[in-house]
Amino acid sequence: MNSSAAAILLLSATALAQDVISLRPGRDRSRFAGRDRARERFAALHHAAARADRDLRRHPNPAGAFLDIRSLVLCCGERGLLSVAFHPNYSQNGFFFVYYNDLNGDINIARYKVGADPNVADPNSALILKTISDRDFANHNGGQLAFGPDGYLYAGTGDGGSGGDPNNNGQNLQALLGKLLRLDVDNGSPYVPPLNPFVGRTDARPEIWSYGLRNPWRFSFDSRHGRSLHR
Repeated sequence: MNSSAAAILLLSATALAQDVISLRPGRDRSRFAGRDRARERFAALHHAAARADRDLRRHPNPAGAFLDIRSLVLCCGERGLLSVAFHPNYSQNGFFFVYYNDLNGDINIARYKVGADPNVADPNSALILKTISDRDFANHNGGQLAFGPDGYLYAGTGDGGSGGDPNNNGQNLQALLGKLLRLDVDNGSPYVPPLNPFVGRTDARPEIWSYGLRNPWRFSFDSRHGRSLHR
């Protein structure tokens, strides 16, 4: 297992390499951020390059690690620790969320909490919100988490891989692969907002916000109109 697959580090902007996904808690609701902004502090390492990667290889428990879940995470290729999103009220509740492939290849969306030290998360605070079976192929895992302007957590899942969606996951409303999910993380299981479009239907999963997606590994929100943009 690549030693850089599943650590969240506290880094200065100058330490961030090209392949590092950098996020920060606060008013931006953990949307994907440009890696060269001086205010960024958190980085989720999937296939981190350059200095950050070398530091992890040299130190099994690197100084400055916010959360290290390498023992839980499968890599490589398109698998790994794929996203981190901080709760809009992180400064009050200390919650943040991670999206990763577990050792079976399945997608997990989990909540963690910062520990007594504000620079170190509590690894024993994990709460798994969703586990999505994704074992057939290694690619198309999606991997973005972000809080929307409505306060709900959005998760982009890939269609399960190979090419051309051979399992028809994207169009299957009973499957959570190939979707944009919208989750209410503040009111307990099953984490479904009451106005999600498929709530009340027996032929569809209520977590689904939109479907028919190939591999939404990044998306963001239009800050003016609050609409999600997929790419």
